[in-house]
Formats: sequence, C-alpha cells, structure tokens
Amino acid sequence: MRAMVVTEPGGPEVLQMQDVPDPVPGPDDVLIRVQAVGVNFADHLMRIGAYLRQEPPVIPGLEAAGVVEAVGTEVRGLSVGQRVLALGKRTYADLMVAPAWAVMPAPAGIGIEEAAAIPVAFTTAWHALVTCADLRPGERVLVHAAGSGVGSAAIQVAKELGGRVIATAGQDWKLERARELGAEATINYSTQDVAAVIQALTDSHGVEVVLEGVGKATFAASLKSLTDGGRMVVYGAPSGPRVELDTRPTIFRNLTIYGMAVTTSPRFAQTVADFSKRALAWFAEGRLRPVVDRSFPMVDAGSAHQRMMDRQQFGKLILVA
Repeated sequence: MRAMVVTEPGGPEVLQMQDVPDPVPGPDDVLIRVQAVGVNFADHLMRIGAYLRQEPPVIPGLEAAGVVEAVGTEVRGLSVGQRVLALGKRTYADLMVAPAWAVMPAPAGIGIEEAAAIPVAFTTAWHALVTCADLRPGERVLVHAAGSGVGSAAIQVAKELGGRVIATAGQDWKLERARELGAEATINYSTQDVAAVIQALTDSHGVEVVLEGVGKATFAASLKSLTDGGRMVVYGAPSGPRVELDTRPTIFRNLTIYGMAVTTSPRFAQTVADFSKRALAWFAEGRLRPVVDRSFPMVDAGSAHQRMMDRQQFGKLILVA
C-alpha cells in the first residue's frame, strides 16, 4: 500500500509518499480502506519526533473514514463494505487497522470528508465533557481554542448537553465562527484578560468546567476562571507543557483537574461506546455537524500541516486518499 512516511523528523516537507507493507489485522481488529483522514496536532508532533518517543520511520495519523476491507474472527456487528469512521494509528495510508471498539458506523447523510472529521474531535470532547467532567445542564463551560477540531466539536456537544459555552480563540474571526456554533460569549485570549472577563460575564461566579487544550498560554487563567468545586480537563498543550502551579487554590476551592488522551485514557473504549449509542445519531439529525476547514490530497499532507502550524484553520483539516 501507499503511505505518507516520515523517515527523519522535520518540517512539512519530510512527509513523503512511499510503498509500505499492508497492515495485518488481528482477531479483534478491523481492516479499513482509507478514503479520508482527519489531521490533528498530534500528527505534527509525530512529524517532528515529539510524540510518545516514536522512532522513524513513522506513519502519522490517529483517525480516518472509509470502507471495511476485512474483519477479525472475533469481530461482531461490522461487515465488509460498510462505511465507517475510526480511531487508530498510522492512518496516513491506503489501509489502516483499528480495534473493533474504535470503529463506528458512518452516520447517514454525512460525506466521507465530514466523517473523517468526527472520531478524534468529537470523542475527545465527549470524554472531556461527559466521562471526566460530568457536565450538567445549565453549567457554564469555558472552551479554549474554539477554532481547533476539538474546540469546534466541544462547543456543539456542550450546547447539546445543556451547557452554556464561553469560547476563546486568538483571532476575532474565529470567535465569530464560535458564536455561530452556539457559544453564548467569546474572549480573545491574545488581547483580553480571560479570567477577568470570565468574572465579569458570570457575576464573579466563574465557570463549572474548563476544557484546557492550549497549555502554558491559558492554564493560569483557566484555574482562575473556575468556580469553587469546578472541574478542568487538560487534553493538550501546544503553547507549551510547563506551567507554574500554586496548589493552594485547588485545595481551598476544591478544584478537580483531569488529564486525558485518546491514545492512553483507560476509559476511552467506554467513552466511544457511550458516544456511539447516545450521540452518533445527532449528526444525521443535524444536531451536531463536523466542521471541515479545508481538504487536501493525501500526497499534499505537508500543505495541511503548514496550514495548521500557521493557525489558519477553523475546524478540521482533511486529507483525501
């Protein structure tokens, strides 16, 4: 099969198409013919050699949509020829292998590029808001990086769950798009004091939940924005992973900080099952919609990575096989 391969860490230009052996599914796996791939910040980390100590050659990718090519002997409920979306690894390729628990039927009426924008963004948002934070109707949610795939998904999921969303971004045009998705209020974290604006918007109450996917640039403000007993879910740190933390507010104000990643969270399989059962139909009903920023041919994956690095996207970047 063909795959986009990184033989040595570097810029977007190191992504090169090569012929590699086909993956072989195990008894609990599904082999998928890839038609479209969602691009994630983790793919950038894989390309520069900063993701989970992977050694070259590396095939990036954590999600895709396509058609089932084969199923393992222990797999039930999925069939050859079925349109699916999936979480997995090494998805910048003609074929991918995914564990059966990570494969979901493609929602009716959703195109293949939109389907590829669902797995990571929406299951991450669901895991953060439902599995970790246990969001309740009426609670306020601070969603950082509204222009990211997870951010644009989390705004919609939180709203559908009855949450009241305040979204941040570093560019005003992204804040406008966030309001279109359902955010009640927005903050430009490049020009405004996030914590101060949160206090003004909430009559000094703060928010019950924060989705922290930015890191150093917003972490302190995220903690200050929480109400007593608030919950923060940390799922990314593109602005930098190291922060200075005064633990006293977490103690005296009974704050809870969760960490999560789609590749390592032990409860993620249950999250995917819960999301599939409760929310997957919402796409066909129009209650949720994947936000696709732009699509690129797979062979032009480097251009998609450059657009991501330049912070030009709103929603998901997609590679078409």
